Amino acid sequence: EPKALTKFYIDLVQTDGNLQPDSLQTVADAMDQWLATELSTKYTDYHTVKTVKTTFPSQQALDSDLLRRLLSRRLQNIDGSTLETELFITFRNEPSPKTSDVESTVEGVMGDMSGFVSVLREMATDRNDQDLLGIYSASRRNV
Repeated sequence: EPKALTKFYIDLVQTDGNLQPDSLQTVADAMDQWLATELSTKYTDYHTVKTVKTTFPSQQALDSDLLRRLLSRRLQNIDGSTLETELFITFRNEPSPKTSDVESTVEGVMGDMSGFVSVLREMATDRNDQDLLGIYSASRRNV
């Protein structure tokens, strides 16, 4: 049975602040692939991860003041997107790890999202998704 984790935000820089459905699917696919790979190093043997499913119930343009704080510098002509994120993780065996433990593990993995950005940029290139090719930063924030 999938574990529904607490919603959180993903901030992406640089986008136009309004990603189209195909681009959102690419971001979700990249997140699924990256997290499945990362979690496979954390959960082994009995508690292996079967699936990771990411959805984005909403998006908005990234707040420019928040963007400045995230990047710790003055910015001109830089935009980004904030994606409300739902994450569902299924393990191969039951009983699976406690949801609170999984949330802590995922939050720890997301402390450095440079690997996700690499996967996303590669996937965007393969899919010729021009809206995502400029992304160079991603970070997680709690709701």
